Amino acid sequence: MHTLIIKLSNLSKLLVAVLLFFSIFVFGIYLFLDIESLLLLSVFILWLSLIIYSLINIHERIVLFFLQISIFTFILSRPILDLLRNNNWITNTYNYSKYAKPEITICILFISLCGIFLGSTLAGLLKPKRHISHNVSGDYILSLRFIAMLIFAVSLPCEALTGIEKILFRIEHSYNEYYTLFKSNFPYIIYKISTFNKYSLFFLLATKPSKKTSTCVLIINIILTIPDVIVGSRGNLILSCFFALFYYIYRDYCGDSKRWLGKKEKYLLITIIPIGIVFLGVFNYVRDGIQIHTISFINAIGDFFYKQGVTFSWISCGLGVIDQLPAHINYSFGQIIDYLLYGALGQLVWETAEIPSGNSVLHATCGNSLSHHLSYIILGNRYLNGHGTGSSYLLENFIDFGYIGVFILSFFIGLFIIWGIQWSKNNYFFAIIFFLTIPGIIFMPRSEFGSVFSFIIYIQFWFILIISIISALMLKTRIKKFSYK
Repeated sequence: MHTLIIKLSNLSKLLVAVLLFFSIFVFGIYLFLDIESLLLLSVFILWLSLIIYSLINIHERIVLFFLQISIFTFILSRPILDLLRNNNWITNTYNYSKYAKPEITICILFISLCGIFLGSTLAGLLKPKRHISHNVSGDYILSLRFIAMLIFAVSLPCEALTGIEKILFRIEHSYNEYYTLFKSNFPYIIYKISTFNKYSLFFLLATKPSKKTSTCVLIINIILTIPDVIVGSRGNLILSCFFALFYYIYRDYCGDSKRWLGKKEKYLLITIIPIGIVFLGVFNYVRDGIQIHTISFINAIGDFFYKQGVTFSWISCGLGVIDQLPAHINYSFGQIIDYLLYGALGQLVWETAEIPSGNSVLHATCGNSLSHHLSYIILGNRYLNGHGTGSSYLLENFIDFGYIGVFILSFFIGLFIIWGIQWSKNNYFFAIIFFLTIPGIIFMPRSEFGSVFSFIIYIQFWFILIISIISALMLKTRIKKFSYK
């Protein structure tokens, strides 16, 4: 049996190499013949090779696998489905803007996938000779777990209250009005405490609690995203589900004696995933108040991917209006820059004015948010009424740093995805960092690149980190004193 597994693994590696070579070969033919379908085929083959590469060692490459699923869903699915349906994936993009550049979008994606592939491969070849250890005692980890659980419990009611407030607002307003009019009326302290919830969750899970405890907090984390779904946003729900699945696979990777992702969990996934995709597809219509007609199961899945693939169209449109975007702006790290300049700390130090979080002319003309700048340029008044294009790491990286920048930053992400899970295996503090980056990495095909590491500059993160360390040290000392009496 072991010999058979080795042979299948070697066969898979050979298949990856063949697909990689064939992808580059087809891309080269496209450069000479300028046939758009060959360009799209080359990228799809490259993406497929990354999927197979991820599955060869899924425990170590699970985040890489999730990233590829996200890239297909938000960027690659629409042109591929157009091609399969005998639609012109080039001209279909012009329906959104006559300035759209879909071919350049696919070329940039090809470069990015190459960077991710090379980065993750190099990280796999250059594994650390020994894992980085946190060198802390079991008593200290138990103390950290207790403190994290306490913060999670305290912040839970505040997070739930902010969610209920969103639901109450949504009952009397439309989906689009939520993005233009909603503003919390709770005291500022309630909002701040609610932001501790997500951080304390990752701090708690990094201590590797029991399967029962972990499952409970992960389910709670998923339930807390229901208000977002009700108001019309499903991103947090999807990310919470992805993280829950990641964590189960991660704990098996860490070598726990108890199997985390067993047969029951796998059967549950096989049942839930297709149903979830259909639900999310139907959600598109329900959110916008559109009547749903009879649709087959397969068509519902295809409809879901096609609608999510609108990010491909927005990237293409963005490439056509780069000259209309504000000059001297950095979009790749815009979220971090805006927080430092216009957040609570920036207002205090630089005496700047706060930029409102919703859709507004001020947000569309100031700051470093590509999603707001691009939405205002392409959609105009529709943006002010609550619509938006979103953003993507591809477009942000290309605008800021060009083709070379796209490759370098993608290469870095590929490295980090593999080294991150290796280093976090036996290091509590690095596990926290890695967990916090996962939602940003998975969602970056249709979101800001800076969201991957933006938590580093947030006061909430450092506050919980410092409080946890100090409190755990004090608790550990008291436990020792008590045990000696």
